[in-house]
Amino acid sequence: MLRRKCKSVTYEIIEGLCDVLPAKHYQDSTTRSLKIYPLLFVALFTCACPAKYRDADIAEGRHLFESGQRAATQQFFESFSKQHPENPAGAYYRGRLAFSARQYEEAAQWLEKALQLDATNSDYELWLGRAYGHRATQASLGEQFFLARKIRTHFERAVELNPDNIAARADLMEYYLQAPAFLGGSTAKARSQVEEISKRDVSEGVKAWERYEQLGEGLLGEGGEPPPEPSVIR
Repeated sequence: MLRRKCKSVTYEIIEGLCDVLPAKHYQDSTTRSLKIYPLLFVALFTCACPAKYRDADIAEGRHLFESGQRAATQQFFESFSKQHPENPAGAYYRGRLAFSARQYEEAAQWLEKALQLDATNSDYELWLGRAYGHRATQASLGEQFFLARKIRTHFERAVELNPDNIAARADLMEYYLQAPAFLGGSTAKARSQVEEISKRDVSEGVKAWERYEQLGEGLLGEGGEPPPEPSVIR
């Protein structure tokens, strides 16, 4: 469908060029080809190869978001999503805006859309897991079980996509420590995440060990061993 649309648009461009070019420029077929084909190539290339990611376009919106200008950010990405519906950044930042406004169901919908457009982004997975996490605190008991599996899946996927995503590993550690075993909770898995964080960032590793001790203190009877002192991992 996209190709058909591009084709018709391109022919309209060429027809217009033929109308406005002086007749002497395309009196014979050879001259006409030399004049028109390069333009045809440019038109086809531009139409058939839209930029999937337009960093220059979203730079302003990202700046507005990071500086806390909520209304301006909302206006920017609403417009951006209409102009570039194929770019996941629009859906992602609209999801982040909804999340910051504690509208977690709406946030999840936008973040799901972002992942549909780009299933390889670790941060999209992380924030979708977080949105489901907050939704779970407001849900019924039965829905909490359903959402818990989604939370774990998205946190694990975020780590899989980017092993250096410290925030994703920290959230996954929290999940493993707080979830019951039948929903995937495990002190051993939590400790594994702490160790991976420590390998990548010493200061974040110290924080992770402290959190592990705080949340996992009553769970170590499951067979886990106490973590080493923070000085050991330095």
